[in-house]
Amino acid sequence: MTDYKTGIIESHKSGFGSSDAKNIIALTTNGVPNVGLQKRIHAIKHGIEKEQISTAAMRQGDAIEQQIYEMLRNANEDENTNIESNPLWVMPVEYPFSVFCHPDQVVITEDEILILENKASIKPIEYWKQEALYQVAWQYMCAKAIYPDKNIRVRLVHYDTTDYVQFDASKINYFEFDVSYLIQFSILFNDSFEYLSQNWETFEYLEGGELDLTVVDSNHPLQIQIKELEKAVLAEKKAKEEIANFREQLTEQMLNAGIKKIQSENMTVTLVNETVESRLDSKRLKLEQPEIAERYTKASIKKAFIKMKVKE
Repeated sequence: MTDYKTGIIESHKSGFGSSDAKNIIALTTNGVPNVGLQKRIHAIKHGIEKEQISTAAMRQGDAIEQQIYEMLRNANEDENTNIESNPLWVMPVEYPFSVFCHPDQVVITEDEILILENKASIKPIEYWKQEALYQVAWQYMCAKAIYPDKNIRVRLVHYDTTDYVQFDASKINYFEFDVSYLIQFSILFNDSFEYLSQNWETFEYLEGGELDLTVVDSNHPLQIQIKELEKAVLAEKKAKEEIANFREQLTEQMLNAGIKKIQSENMTVTLVNETVESRLDSKRLKLEQPEIAERYTKASIKKAFIKMKVKE
């Protein structure tokens, strides 16, 4: 396996890779770049290197990926079949940014390309079928753009690292993605690329990669929306403060009067007496028993949302 890390760093300075897939998909839903995509746009426009993180789990994953690559090479007896590790694929597009990917392994024959996406984890393969979906859809898109005449297949290679000591091929499981499903994401990706390309020069960000509407043209499409949102948020804040005061006063009055429940035409108010709650100290569990905490952590996709903070 070649040293591809430098290539990945350089690629990210000029364009979008498969690690950006989720944020690119979110653009089709939100209509505007989310914070993650804003930061990537800022980094690409200014040639800023993407921060590289290395953990023990990641290094273990790299070692397992190397073993899988060697296993593929040793099993290959067809001289016309080429097996590549972490090739750099750059889509032939004319955007102010590049679109690329670094698939883990690729098996190339005369008629077909098989993309292998490795996931070494204690999390089950069912988790990665969903978690890796956008990433492999991105890789499929790149492959089809570069090799339009070849049949493209995409396979998830999952290695269970539970109680990992040394590489054991029996811990590998496979899942073949439905290409007809991946094609749908390719369409969404390309729609987002067109939007980004058309608006590339209008994106204005602070050093931190945040959109600052105080310095952006007043005709920016988000200006009106933000103004309306500000009004609604301020009204909501005032209403919440009033409701909190009412609740506090009413609780005290019901306690003093011994009233358990009040009913009106549109609502019911029930007094809940003071209780003692027991909660799991998840922070301490993660600190003292990280393996147990990870094993019993259930991952789920959380829909994109915005956080709002009103200036005092």
